[in-house]
Amino acid sequence: DEHQMLQDSLRRFLKYSCNSKTRNEALSSETGVTSDLWHAMAEMGVIGAFFTEEQGGFGGTGADIALIFEELGRANIVSPFLDSALLSGRVLAAACELDRVADLIGGDLQLALAHGEPTSRYDLNYVRTTSVNGILNGRKAVVVNALASDVLIVS
Repeated sequence: DEHQMLQDSLRRFLKYSCNSKTRNEALSSETGVTSDLWHAMAEMGVIGAFFTEEQGGFGGTGADIALIFEELGRANIVSPFLDSALLSGRVLAAACELDRVADLIGGDLQLALAHGEPTSRYDLNYVRTTSVNGILNGRKAVVVNALASDVLIVS
């Protein structure tokens, strides 16, 4: 079954290529992540598993997403897959930015999503930041992967 093959190959890869040394190197880097892991995961098809075939991926189901994050958690990975690949990528896909989604799936693009606001109290619908004539006015809290991102998506 495809899910089992993805899980087994991901588990093997993470077991042999991610350890405390690589984790510490990522954490002590300027951006807090390692692009080597990002590219390797893209090459394995991990990022593509977050998206449907119509979006350029090969999965996108809850089962695909759950098994990937199960293995990332098992290996104690420090990487922005939730924020950069899944959340930001889904925003691009919903906006029909499929060329950028293809770049993300290929590992050539990292994203950051500036959505949460300091007073939102985890209410995802609470957005007070505005844009008038291309000028943003507002504040965003914690933007994961901002330093390593190629594109910043602001809500």
